[in-house]
Amino acid sequence: MTIRHLALRQAHDVRAAGGVGEEIFEEAESGTLYIAADDLPPNLDPDRLVGIRAAGRSMEPTIHDEDVLVLNPDATDPREGAVFVIRTDSGLVVKRLRREGDTWTMTSDAPGWEPRPVTGQDRIIGHVVWFGPEGVIVQE
Repeated sequence: MTIRHLALRQAHDVRAAGGVGEEIFEEAESGTLYIAADDLPPNLDPDRLVGIRAAGRSMEPTIHDEDVLVLNPDATDPREGAVFVIRTDSGLVVKRLRREGDTWTMTSDAPGWEPRPVTGQDRIIGHVVWFGPEGVIVQE
């Protein structure tokens, strides 16, 4: 059986931190990331997807430090329980969104991290549609 790989844009040296944030991927140099087509949800345009790296441990056990995050920048509407990369005043973070009444809150999967409300200055960059080290070939 042959595995078909898709080529996705990868922003080099960009990290979405679990805690304090990192640089913005639109400003970074890009490369190519290859991932098995079957690993991605169907009906997504691979030309629109972007790969970056996670930094930190606040999303463990779900997302680990240095995992690849594949983002769909066309999906920026918050969804209960979904994981997004969000631009905050301190940089990019990867967080799970939770709805509390009329407010969306960024949460971490690891214990000990305080939830933080999504503010008017925060911007959802994209929905994390895939993450992990398995099956990924990164070409620098």
